[in-house]
Amino acid sequence: MNVANLAELYCILLLRSGQAAAEKERNVREYDVRICEIDDGELWPQAAKLKALWLISLADAFAAATALIMDGELVVGLDDGFDQIEGLRLVNIS
Repeated sequence: MNVANLAELYCILLLRSGQAAAEKERNVREYDVRICEIDDGELWPQAAKLKALWLISLADAFAAATALIMDGELVVGLDDGFDQIEGLRLVNIS
């Protein structure tokens, strides 16, 4: 996970409850999820390319770029829209 997507998750949860947001952020860190910075010179350019090529949101582009660069899987729900991105491995939880 990268810091942009962590911030988006936190924001969504914060709108519901500050306590829930703080709890979920702690959970992410307790599950030993690696939090990637976006200023590494590799992640943000890849996200920009994906956004331009596939016309996806910036947050989605960062999520996809993180999975591609880290050779990981992207966990998606109903609104995935990531099928067209070559090399991206998806885990659908819907």
